[in-house]
Amino acid sequence: MSVPSHNGRVTKFWLITCALIAAEVVAILETTMSIQLVYAPEGFFDVPLSTLTWIVTAYTLAAAIFAGIGARLGDQYGRRKILIGALALGAVGSLLSAVAPVFWVLVVGRVFQGVTGCVLPLAMGIISARYPKDRTGTAVTLVSSSAIIAGAFGILIAGALISVFSWHSIYVVTTVSALAVAAFVAAVVPRDRVSDLAETRRIDVLGAVLFGLGIGSALYAVTASADRGWADWQVLGFGLAGLIVLAIFVRHESTIAHPLFEIRLLRDSKVRAAMILSVVLGFGPLGMFTVLSATISRQPSAVDGTSIGVGIGLSPMSFGLWTAAFSGVAFLLAGAIGRMTTNYGARTTLVTGSGLAIIGVLLIAVFPSNTLVVLTAILVFTVGSSCLFSGIPAMIVETVDVSVVSIAAAMAQVIRNTFQSVGTSVLGVVMSIGAIAIAGQGFVSNPGLWAAALVIAGASVLSAALSLAVGSRSRPRPVLEKYATQKQSLDR
Repeated sequence: MSVPSHNGRVTKFWLITCALIAAEVVAILETTMSIQLVYAPEGFFDVPLSTLTWIVTAYTLAAAIFAGIGARLGDQYGRRKILIGALALGAVGSLLSAVAPVFWVLVVGRVFQGVTGCVLPLAMGIISARYPKDRTGTAVTLVSSSAIIAGAFGILIAGALISVFSWHSIYVVTTVSALAVAAFVAAVVPRDRVSDLAETRRIDVLGAVLFGLGIGSALYAVTASADRGWADWQVLGFGLAGLIVLAIFVRHESTIAHPLFEIRLLRDSKVRAAMILSVVLGFGPLGMFTVLSATISRQPSAVDGTSIGVGIGLSPMSFGLWTAAFSGVAFLLAGAIGRMTTNYGARTTLVTGSGLAIIGVLLIAVFPSNTLVVLTAILVFTVGSSCLFSGIPAMIVETVDVSVVSIAAAMAQVIRNTFQSVGTSVLGVVMSIGAIAIAGQGFVSNPGLWAAALVIAGASVLSAALSLAVGSRSRPRPVLEKYATQKQSLDR
């Protein structure tokens, strides 16, 4: 049996970890539960589908913007304080959405909910600052993996709420959840130590404005491309404007003493690798596989007597239940993944995740109409995704100074989310190769499936190679690891 003092530290470790997991779950539920409203349930606002998508788009844009700004404020003024504030603003947004008299008030509420986009970077900063090194890997994996299970269950919960009550109940649930978790975080997460925060309290207002305009325009272009196509003038215009503003932002950040984003972190090879991996993984396995697996699972292998040879024909409820179950398995394995990260480094976790992604997607490509194989492949890929989702923040946590962990994690998150949107958009084009038309409806065929599988597998191979190219551990650096020798504990 452990000695009492050790028990106290273990208990505090799990309480803080549970609080951070709960915060990330709330942020993900605010993202995924609203997806059910895009299908316009009875009694919802009478607006076209192109307008309904703003329920998702408004949150996505706000989350991308506030991920960076909130993370930087956390590094400067205290991650616990900003985390509680973000959850509180998310609750305000949920309440506004719940009582919205017209559609655009709901959209404004979704923008406020988007403030919770900074939850994961702030959680990574808290873990880096407060956890002993032998528990960091487990904590990072548990918090990161919670996004997978929350995403899977969010759609199911929202569907049940809409069926039994009304669409308002979705936002009542997220309002109560956000307030309860904010109180939980306030009760168990220790206040930040001054030594763990950035030295400056200056706010880079110009950088925040440039970043918001640039990433907002770029992400809007990516989101709109799914419906309008990449040749549309709005897509090209917003995309080009976003890239120009982001170039100005990077130039501005690299020339001032106290930037919003620490561009100088890119001098470290592992930080650069983490950002490049965010691009590759976001575009490939993390951006494409969810849609690909849903398509193959829902599509029947034969329609009106015509054999397609691709698909297993699950109902929406069956697919949702299987996805939720697989996400639960991945979360149960988070502890083992965390120990692997702690013992062997983030690159081992990323290589493992990439390998599982390759196995999963190739199994589907080879046996696209075998129900058992396809479901097994989705399970394998889901576990791999848990490794990939946790590997990048783990690489950042083990590399950079504690005072800038949140902003570095936010940089990786924004990059990954942006390229996930790009990957999803490109997947639609790739899967249309050799599509079979039956009764006016298009179905994915073997050529389209193989093309998508090879893109995902290729990106996974590249991510494994990039991970192996960096060292298994970063050596302390004067700039990035200012407090590398500082004793870390869970004590206040």
